[in-house]
Amino acid sequence: MGVRTAVIVALDWTEFDDDDHATLCAYAVTRHGRATPLIWKTHRKSEMEGHRTEWEHDLVQ
Repeated sequence: MGVRTAVIVALDWTEFDDDDHATLCAYAVTRHGRATPLIWKTHRKSEMEGHRTEWEHDLVQ
């Protein structure tokens, strides 16, 4: 992360209904407001119920 002493990380879900998948992405947010993707994972949207928080924790870990 270079010379930064703190990093803001944002999580975002993007859902694709026609393809039955959803992508969770972690972004590093700069002070200029830009977001750089760090890591992402795609899951079946039809299997999300009851797993969303678990999958968010897994991605952060």
